[in-house]
Amino acid sequence: MSTFWRHTLISLLTAALAVRTSATSSKSACAQLAASFPEYTTVSGSASYTTKIDSVWSQTCVEDAYCVFEPESSKDVSTAIGILRKTKTKFAVRSGGHMPNPGANSISHGVLISLSRLNTLELTANHEVVHIGPGLRWYDVYTWLADYKLTTAGGRFGPVGVGGLLLGGGINYYGSKVGWSANNVVNFEVVLADGSIVQANASSNTDLYWALKGGSQNFGIVTRYDMKTFAIQNVWGGTLAYPATSLDAYIHAVANFSSPDGGSADPLAAADPLLLMYPNTSQIQPAAVLLYNAAIENPAALKAFIDIPAVSDSAAVRTFTNFAVEQNSSSYWDRSSRRSFWATAVKATPEAVYLANTTFIQAAMEQVSDLSDLLTSITYQTITEDWLDAARASGGDAIDLDPADGAFLVLLISNTWTNADHDDRIVSFSENVIAEIESKARAANVYYPFVNLNDAGPSQAPFKTYGKGQSLRKLKTIRKKYDPSGVFQTLSPGGFKLGA
Repeated sequence: MSTFWRHTLISLLTAALAVRTSATSSKSACAQLAASFPEYTTVSGSASYTTKIDSVWSQTCVEDAYCVFEPESSKDVSTAIGILRKTKTKFAVRSGGHMPNPGANSISHGVLISLSRLNTLELTANHEVVHIGPGLRWYDVYTWLADYKLTTAGGRFGPVGVGGLLLGGGINYYGSKVGWSANNVVNFEVVLADGSIVQANASSNTDLYWALKGGSQNFGIVTRYDMKTFAIQNVWGGTLAYPATSLDAYIHAVANFSSPDGGSADPLAAADPLLLMYPNTSQIQPAAVLLYNAAIENPAALKAFIDIPAVSDSAAVRTFTNFAVEQNSSSYWDRSSRRSFWATAVKATPEAVYLANTTFIQAAMEQVSDLSDLLTSITYQTITEDWLDAARASGGDAIDLDPADGAFLVLLISNTWTNADHDDRIVSFSENVIAEIESKARAANVYYPFVNLNDAGPSQAPFKTYGKGQSLRKLKTIRKKYDPSGVFQTLSPGGFKLGA
């Protein structure tokens, strides 16, 4: 037998053995979980198994775990981590299942830990802090807090899960006053790799507290988030959709709002403008979700959007809960499609907005216009200097962006399609359009070196952009302290990892 064929055979046998070993350990872990938690463990083939596995926003994340474990307490999580560690079983952790990257909240031939039963909602005696379980979605949180005339700086869309958003930083409607959503967490309850349950806050495990604000699931499983609350009042807001003929006016409105001296300078104003496009038909749909955190009709800060004649317009003075209900519509819950996110950032200048818009439209028409099932979009998310000041004033975070570098826009390229045969094409398109925007932005001196983790594609490296590249080493040091054996790097392989 030649050396080539000998090495090939050894490689094949090694791979087969690894698969068999993985299957054996996973089945052993599932058997132990089922024995300890029969009501909380669902094995493959059970009546409810498919429903639990399919409970994700994107079909790209549907994978066949050997079993699904749904703990009801941090102690349950601790016991499960012990079983998974001892059996060397790979696992994934799911909060709301909104991240569309394969493996981020799903796993093949391992154990899926679904946090859906960890649904605590409690206020402290003075109502200044709310205890939130990671199994909740932001709609649940907002509607519950509304009974107390309170809210918190959580996600903008109801179906998004609590846990993933907070561990990735979190863009919210109040950022210019309170920073990232994670900056409003005063305490994390965490189950570490050794099974211990710890609290991370400004006085206890302070390094872990810093790391969890943007560091994702690299340190443990967070089983409770304690967040600051604040009084809620009536707001003005809603969703506006515009005709394609208004594209120029719409893009000018985006540029106007995002500029440091534009509408975003008003800390009460928030805008989530997105341009939707069907490349196959060249159909374009500009739209914007607008919110003003006061009961003021047609606020001046959002005038550029308001002045464009809309084909539909739900904006009005209303309760925040009513606004939140609108952002919890069935379109945000649809789980029948395949989806993907990719992100980059540019400085908050009109030139950067026009550059990104033109590049996106041209790339879509040139690269994916033959895909009849594709809906693609670009969203312009403004992060102000005040936002970054507030983040640092709260005690800082792993994201650690310098307010002195100015305001910027997080650009999200989002894709929705149905045909799995188109997966690779859409990945290539997404990577290409991001690369083109970044290349042109660098040439025009409007590039901002940041990748928002919650909007990032699977091949992107958000941690390298944190703190101008300085946060990653500190994150790795903290990871080694709290997870010295690398359980959350090797046994939980999905999502964004810090590495060795």
